[in-house]
Amino acid sequence: MTNTPELIKAKVAAETKLTAEVVRMLADFETSGERERFQIASLYAFCVDYLGYSKGSAWRRVAAVDLLRRDPSMGEKLDSGELNLSNAAKIESVMKEANKQGIEIPAVNLFEAAKGSTRTVELQIEKIAEAHGLKSIGHSASLKEKFTKLIALLSHKHPGLTEEGLLHLLADQALAKLDPAQKPARPGAGEAYQETRYVTPKLEAHIWQRDEGQCTHTNPLNHGRCQETHFLEVDHIVPFARGGLTTAKNLRLLCRRHNQMHADAEGLPRRRVAQPPRTTAVPLAFGT
Repeated sequence: MTNTPELIKAKVAAETKLTAEVVRMLADFETSGERERFQIASLYAFCVDYLGYSKGSAWRRVAAVDLLRRDPSMGEKLDSGELNLSNAAKIESVMKEANKQGIEIPAVNLFEAAKGSTRTVELQIEKIAEAHGLKSIGHSASLKEKFTKLIALLSHKHPGLTEEGLLHLLADQALAKLDPAQKPARPGAGEAYQETRYVTPKLEAHIWQRDEGQCTHTNPLNHGRCQETHFLEVDHIVPFARGGLTTAKNLRLLCRRHNQMHADAEGLPRRRVAQPPRTTAVPLAFGT
């Protein structure tokens, strides 16, 4: 078979319709409660862990789902190919931020700007957002001033330091101080505390290090592990209220959503055992 321009164009049209159909299916999967029934932490996790999308592809599809739920008329634009996933994600990002700031921007206004090259679309959408009074979500002037001052103070030890390099330096310093997974394991971390649900800092650090700072819930569909690393909580596998011990063997890290799911399955109210870091503000020592 010869791959003529007409045949390729027809395949592209079919691909566009199929992409729009997948977005609609994902939206239905989310709103129908099927995702929660299968104990999947998020639609994004479903796209990455089960469907096999890359993180970027998953993010664009989830954003398109959110946009479709926000403004169903955008579905027709996806069907026709007038709106692609990348631009749908840009529109949703702006509308989400506008909603946070209490500003109403009609999706159709942003759609009209979502035509052309990627950079042109970004600039046009930014102009419309600014015209509606949307504040920039980039670095503020005061934050840039702080960056400039820090870079100057660190210029001898770190010559040529950029803003990105500074952020890496700040992040490394903070993680070394605050991340339980980076703290060395201590002897006796699995010691039992039968009379209390309290998890000691030593035991908590052990759990975080063992579970690698990630939710341990396993997807029943493909047995993949939940990828969530935010809002993690230390959970009793056998509930403390039912005789479970506060030991390393009976503790695990779960994200907030999966902790709630397991609590519901046990017929118990969710109760957070511990959520690190347990610390007050820690000064960052760049000179050491």
